[in-house]
Amino acid sequence: APADPQQTAALASDLHIPEPLAAILVQRGLAAPEHAKAFLRPDLERLSDPRAWADMPRAVELIVAAVRSGAPILVHGDYDVDGQCGAALLTRVLSSVGGRAHAFVPHRLRDGYDFGPAGLAEARRVGAGLIITCDCGITAVEAVRAARAAGIDVIITDHHLPGDELPPASAVLDPRRADCPSEDKELCGTGVAFKLAQALVPTLGVSPHLPLHFLDLVALATVADVVPLTGENRILVRHGLKLLAQSHWTGVRALVETAGLTGKPIKSGHVGFILAPRLNAAGRIGDANDGLRLLLSDDPQEAAAIARELETLNARRQALDQRILDEAVELAERVLQPDDRALVLAADAWHPGVIGIVASRLVERYGRPTFLIGWEEGSEVGRGSGRSGPRERRAGEADSLPRAVRSRQSSPGVRRAPGPRGRCAACRDEPPALHAGRRVGGAPRDRVPMGRRDPRPLARGAAGRRLPPGARRVAGADDAAGAGGGDGAERMNAERGRRNAEQTLTLPFRVPRSHFRVGKGAGQGMIRIIAGDFKGRRLKTPSSDAVRPTGDRVREAWFSILQRPLRGARVLDLFAGSGALGLEALSRGAVSADFVEIHRLALSSLKANITLLKVDDRTVVHRVDALAFAEHLHAGQYDVAFADPPYAGGQAARLVALFRVNPFARIISIEHPANQPIPGDDTRRYGDTAVTFIYAP
Repeated sequence: APADPQQTAALASDLHIPEPLAAILVQRGLAAPEHAKAFLRPDLERLSDPRAWADMPRAVELIVAAVRSGAPILVHGDYDVDGQCGAALLTRVLSSVGGRAHAFVPHRLRDGYDFGPAGLAEARRVGAGLIITCDCGITAVEAVRAARAAGIDVIITDHHLPGDELPPASAVLDPRRADCPSEDKELCGTGVAFKLAQALVPTLGVSPHLPLHFLDLVALATVADVVPLTGENRILVRHGLKLLAQSHWTGVRALVETAGLTGKPIKSGHVGFILAPRLNAAGRIGDANDGLRLLLSDDPQEAAAIARELETLNARRQALDQRILDEAVELAERVLQPDDRALVLAADAWHPGVIGIVASRLVERYGRPTFLIGWEEGSEVGRGSGRSGPRERRAGEADSLPRAVRSRQSSPGVRRAPGPRGRCAACRDEPPALHAGRRVGGAPRDRVPMGRRDPRPLARGAAGRRLPPGARRVAGADDAAGAGGGDGAERMNAERGRRNAEQTLTLPFRVPRSHFRVGKGAGQGMIRIIAGDFKGRRLKTPSSDAVRPTGDRVREAWFSILQRPLRGARVLDLFAGSGALGLEALSRGAVSADFVEIHRLALSSLKANITLLKVDDRTVVHRVDALAFAEHLHAGQYDVAFADPPYAGGQAARLVALFRVNPFARIISIEHPANQPIPGDDTRRYGDTAVTFIYAP
């Protein structure tokens, strides 16, 4: 909705800023002058004092006692980037103040998520009298009880929603506790660890500036964990990214160097698309301890070797991700019906470490909550992962799951990652996930499109004036500090994996094909080439809800803007569908076109259209996810790029973020709903449809 004119005028007057900039701030919920000032000037002096947090004094007291007595301390992280960075931060801080800290993260497949038996066994092995968790533990009631029974104190530092019962830990630090006075409820796990360090070091007579040396780790984790980049997160990321570009930590430098970012200003897109996936790959298909070892390494040779291993592992993860995505899309095309409220797919040997990423992409593609189950080899046991869209409340989804599945929740409060973990012995007649899928949420029309809740005036101000440079930076994806926040910030994550709450569905059956409905074959429609060598030629397009050809009127207006850049151009058509945009470009003088599409029916029409126009020698078809393809392009690889992504799921915004980091074409133009604006240099509206143009620097 447009910004309130009175609030806009008042804010512009109070802060002496242009009205278009004030309108953007009001739209983002920053109408109060003090909030707008904090957003525009995210200074370190604005960091809050954490000493008043619930249980913070007790946590500091326990750590100080352990440090002064020389007792071993186990720092227990998690296997994702946030958990690795939090564990590395606290381990280094404790070592800096004279503590005997030992770092540990669980193995995803062997140990599972959260503080549990593996962590307790490690504490006993090193003789720890104190365990500090990072990014986990808020629901580990039984594990904490076991640790206390063994005479071990536990300090929980976490950022997820607490359950009905807090763990019986010596201290529980979580800004989302109802009794915690912290105003920043959206910190990531490493952010919470940073606040603990802030409160701790002055008590030990150490400079209060010590925690600031770890802001690179905080920024890395905050961007990777896709928490809203507002409030304190914005401050931490802005200053942490500067530190990340010239980190004095050997392992971080090796990670940056291996990624080819040495000497470059690092932006949030670099973290989300390039650095974080390498660390996450260790936790997904390898051992997260490799990522932790890298962050803690002070040996340049060791760090370089680990960084190369992570790069190789990430390439394997990407290939595995793509294979499972291809299989899942092919299966979904056979079984999904327009009135289905959720998508549930199962197959043999789908790796549990990557199905969460694939589930996220399927949510983006089909606009429905998605559950994927990978059956373990030679077993009737399946490990699953689920994702929902921005409009679903996770608590509501959990409530709609069958009681047998809800018997134990593995990670309550993790947004967009419904995580049932339990034994399902009472649902033999119907797979529980299918049963849940039919009950989750409202009617299908309430679930798509999943639009942005933050409509931003990006190209022009409220009065039609062009925004000043400062306003344009705030209006777009603020790479220096992740200004987007909310849905926009969450959509910048390269993994698109959101946090994967691990779940084990121990089922006494496989999902039989009889539980899936196979749709009828799609019919064929027609569109035409507007102008050029192939003017008037008819193109085939499948009659499928998953393919939305661009109308003739929109294409005609679109190409009238691009006529000159198309002559002799190398063209890229992302989310190509039947290829109408790329083929129109060839008709108007482009020399070559690459088409990227994964939808089976669309690929069939696309290849038929290429053959029909006899342009096989000038075209290449890539059957791959469009965003995954774009991640691997180099700057300037194409002259002109087109994109017509699905309206649901925010893929247009993610593509913009990727292009800002790596401008793989001289110009990219993206079709999107007019009521869901995206950052760009020029936007043209045609009824309910808009096309945004973005130029390379």
